[in-house]
Amino acid sequence: MNILVVEDEMVISNGIRMILQAEGHSVKVFNDAESAIEHIGHGRCGLAIIDYILPKIDGISLIAKFKEKCPNLPVIMISGFDTADTVIAGVRAGVFDYLPKPFTRQELISRVERAVRFAAGKNYTVPRKPKRCRFGSFSWVKMKEAIAEIGIDPCYIATIPHIKAIYGPETGQRLYQGGKFAEIVTRKDVIFPVWSPVSGSVVESMISREGIFNVIDIRSDLTVAKVQVNNFLKDRNNLNSGKGVCA
Repeated sequence: MNILVVEDEMVISNGIRMILQAEGHSVKVFNDAESAIEHIGHGRCGLAIIDYILPKIDGISLIAKFKEKCPNLPVIMISGFDTADTVIAGVRAGVFDYLPKPFTRQELISRVERAVRFAAGKNYTVPRKPKRCRFGSFSWVKMKEAIAEIGIDPCYIATIPHIKAIYGPETGQRLYQGGKFAEIVTRKDVIFPVWSPVSGSVVESMISREGIFNVIDIRSDLTVAKVQVNNFLKDRNNLNSGKGVCA
């Protein structure tokens, strides 16, 4: 796959390049957004990896420019600022995946494998149930009066290779929109966090901390928990707003 990397820290960008080239990918690195913008539309690019914080033009603005020219291009956003606000900003920008720094070699490779699987031509626009609001291509929420059902988006599950287990939150656990509420673990023990679509308290967990392991055939909305939502009107502003490739 042809991969474009935009990262101003050369140690990190060179590390990404070496790791992905060793996996057989063609990698082009830019250390600033301006140079990357000039490259948009020139040559074939199957994936972009973009840092959240860049000099002059920030990562979110750069992602928007990429999406204008290449709306279906998967973008992995990386960031040393691992906060709920960073995740929300990425979802609103339409990122395909989000990887907080520091990350391991296998974590990077696994995220890229997701994009490769999606780009392989398989039908990952999997069936989704109606009346659900989506938080990017990571999770969903369905309101039932003051209680919400939340779960994992089927596209997210379908594009993660070799799932071993899925772990949910505990009853009584506090959730924050953009914060982690579940984990998908692969056979290589790589963890894919699932970001919560709403803020509130878990009143019932459908998946205990012991997890579920019979996940091979899951290709539809997976309900994880019921949540007493704090302020759905506020959270709703960040739902269904991303233009990700799985949307």
